[in-house]
Amino acid sequence: MSYPDTCVVTFGPVNPLLSQWLKETGFAMVREGMQWTRYSGTSSPTIARNREISQFLSTTDLPWLLSVDGDAIPLNGATDTLLQSSFDIAGCRCADRMSYEEAHSPEGHICFTMARISRKALEEMGPPWFWWQISANGMNLEKCGCVTFCEKAQAKGFHPMKVGRVGHLVNPEIIIIQDNGSVVVERVTDPKWRTKLRGSVPGPRSFFSARIGVCRKCNNWERERCKLRPDCTKCYLARPGAVCPDTPPKWSPFSLVRTG
Repeated sequence: MSYPDTCVVTFGPVNPLLSQWLKETGFAMVREGMQWTRYSGTSSPTIARNREISQFLSTTDLPWLLSVDGDAIPLNGATDTLLQSSFDIAGCRCADRMSYEEAHSPEGHICFTMARISRKALEEMGPPWFWWQISANGMNLEKCGCVTFCEKAQAKGFHPMKVGRVGHLVNPEIIIIQDNGSVVVERVTDPKWRTKLRGSVPGPRSFFSARIGVCRKCNNWERERCKLRPDCTKCYLARPGAVCPDTPPKWSPFSLVRTG
């Protein structure tokens, strides 16, 4: 099914599975958005998103904008429903790559890993659409851009809705939110896809993920040996990047992921 009324803007390096989905799904245009690195001043995610929305409004007359992060993984029968919704603001449910829990779970909030917004909503909201809210003492981030966007949208009479689901790539794993709110992890074991995905999105050792040194078996956040198996030498704490052999995947590789 094609969507000639939709402009897609991607943020960050686009992984091969997402790239394939974008090519197979007919959009009016697919643009590479402004790149950013965290804590890099004017290249912050909020500024990048604001600039791309402004450019979308000023250079196109398309009624829909699809904002997609490069680490999004389309899912079989769960992601395309977003494109068929009629809500002015909607986003796929997804798992947070840092906490491995559902991202922005409160009603009326959506995650911008993959989100679809109407021109009408963007024009009525007006800039800035995204900003970070810092604590009074300037030491803590109280609200990220996703939250401030949704709060402004609600103040303007819109109600962001969660529609469909999308996976989140944290090499070498894909974290997936289920319909019941639980999170499953699909480990990428297929050599072909491991090679294709390698380097496209930061893995667990990157500063993009707060799960550095976390054993998948006991979910231990402390910097000590695995509490369940003190003699284990293969967990994340003992050897960063290793996978605990006693934690078999609950799902067959890529049983939920759209690979063509």
